[in-house]
Amino acid sequence: MVKKEGKVIDIILIITSVIAVGFLARSIAIGSKAIYDSALILVLLFVMYKYKKNFDLNPATTAAACVFFFLHLIGTHWLYDAFFYYDKVLHFYGPFVLVILIFNYLNKYLKTKKAKIEVGHIVFFAVLITLGINAFQEVAEFTGNSLLGSGQGVFFYGSGDLLPRDTEKDLIANFLGSTLSGVILYFRKRK
Repeated sequence: MVKKEGKVIDIILIITSVIAVGFLARSIAIGSKAIYDSALILVLLFVMYKYKKNFDLNPATTAAACVFFFLHLIGTHWLYDAFFYYDKVLHFYGPFVLVILIFNYLNKYLKTKKAKIEVGHIVFFAVLITLGINAFQEVAEFTGNSLLGSGQGVFFYGSGDLLPRDTEKDLIANFLGSTLSGVILYFRKRK
């Protein structure tokens, strides 16, 4: 990672953190359950900052992840209610970005171990890991709703989750986003 790129990444993460703190403050002020999502995003931003070299972050992937965080926060405060399929758009976009982050992590880790693994295998495992994380998110949503009640966000059933067969549609959107990202990565990274 070039020093200049590192500063750009830091700026993107700091700006997104300030925005997340603003959403957290708004959640507290209005008594919204979106407080959990704001706190989770702040934790994820910290992890990205602390391990940016491990994830082999560049400004583009950092911005893509931060756009997802921002869109999700807007969703918890307004857009999930206003646009019924907004949830499905994020279930496509989030895994698309997550596959790239996981691919970068695995690829960098395997290079440090001097492992000779084909790019297709790394892409395949990045997609599988992403799909596992997304399946776990659906379990967290169900568990959160059972324990904390309904609301918008990762830990609740909100208006976007009330469609018939919602979980299945979420998982299909996750699969499509992950797979498209994996196909693009494969063709861009193979030698």
